Amino acid sequence: MTRWWGLLLVAWGLAGSAGAYDGTEERPRLVHYSGSAFISNPGGYSLRHDILLITGALPSAFDLPVLGDVAVGGYNAYYVFSDEMGLSAVWEFDPAFLRFGLDLGIEPGRFIILDDDDLDRPVDEKSQLTRRAGARYVGRLVTNGNLRYGGFWIYTRNTLWYRYRPFREWDFRFEFAYDRHEIGIEQAQALMFNIFDPPSWGRKDRPDAHLWLYGEYTVGYIYPGGVMPNRVSMGVLTENFPITGYGFNLDVFYSFAREPQDGLGVILLFGFTFQQLFDYRRL
Repeated sequence: MTRWWGLLLVAWGLAGSAGAYDGTEERPRLVHYSGSAFISNPGGYSLRHDILLITGALPSAFDLPVLGDVAVGGYNAYYVFSDEMGLSAVWEFDPAFLRFGLDLGIEPGRFIILDDDDLDRPVDEKSQLTRRAGARYVGRLVTNGNLRYGGFWIYTRNTLWYRYRPFREWDFRFEFAYDRHEIGIEQAQALMFNIFDPPSWGRKDRPDAHLWLYGEYTVGYIYPGGVMPNRVSMGVLTENFPITGYGFNLDVFYSFAREPQDGLGVILLFGFTFQQLFDYRRL
């Protein structure tokens, strides 16, 4: 589900910025982003991995390091009943106070597909229908903002997506039906405070590690489902801890969305990133 993408973007953010290719190295770099997310209300799990090539295009064209660089590549995202895969592009400023991401993908899986005779079934019966093979198609645009000063961090995320399925689909977790077209928008705002800097454990070249406490509000709207999510949360997250490029997040929230999404819930996130040297000119 697209809602999971926002959670995984947070997981990558916990791992710290991979940095842009600054044109001073001999070879571009491959950057790997991985993230996993578990949410208790409504229950679910997701896992995503991106492989991106930092192109070096912007440093070559403009003598403005703040513009960062563009990376292109592919991704795979597992959502329990489906597996989304496709092409992605990212433009990240340096430092990473702005980040833009674009996904274009296909999502094969097993879905609760509604025939004409199923439309009038009770909710419980629809959720018990046998899943059938199908595929959905998705386009997704994400903007991410990070304003950091000393021990304070303001984080924002905006996600806009369109998904097409050539069938009617019943969403058993949120209890409504999609009639082929799905349009959604989600916005999150968080204020974070640095409460502790873990020790480096003797690794002199290790970037600073931090432990953050935060409060967040997340709200979105999906056509035709309505307002979702709509939650306030607080939690803790780590940055470059326990080792460089890794991060964890424990989030406790209360959802104000309609049943069955209302009430308390927990989100667990894990993310990491690493780089590889890569010379496409030798292919």
